[in-house]
Formats: sequence, structure tokens, C-alpha cells
Amino acid sequence: MVLRRTILGKAVLATAYNKLAAQLVGINTRFILLFVVWTGRSLGALGGILVAPITYTSYDAGIMMGLKGFVAATLGGLAAASAPSWAACCWAR
Repeated sequence: MVLRRTILGKAVLATAYNKLAAQLVGINTRFILLFVVWTGRSLGALGGILVAPITYTSYDAGIMMGLKGFVAATLGGLAAASAPSWAACCWAR
């Protein structure tokens, strides 16, 4: 929804589809790419901060969480934001 309705989101989509065409219409693709990477890293860090207090630390701690995330994304699909959330809630136990 954010990608389709905001100017920044439309610039991200345009850069993702065709970087050269986005540059030709005046989009600063370097900024867009840096913004997307920064946003992804920030969300990953926030997820780690939120999950860290409720998980135990061991050598294989990430395997089950990664597997559950993969299952949730596969069942819910990656296109709709609500579907992976629903699937994650069902498979988190």
C-alpha cells in the first residue's frame, strides 16, 4: 500500500522495475537504493531487538526461526502484507 500510494514508494517501484528509465525521468536512484537498503537493515535490526528477549541463545537458535519465517512467507505469500502475518501467527507456536 505504501509503495503504490506515496511518491517515495512510486520512486522505489520505478527504480526496481527499470533503473535507467527512473534516472531518465529524474529520480535519484542512488538515494532510492540507499533508502531501501537502510530501511531493510532497520527493520531487520528492529526484528532482532524484539525477538531477542523471548528466545534462548544456542548454536542453532536461528534455524527454527528461519524455518518458521520461510513457512509463513510460503503459506501467506509475499505479495500481501496481511497474509504472511496471519500465517506467522498460526505457525509461531
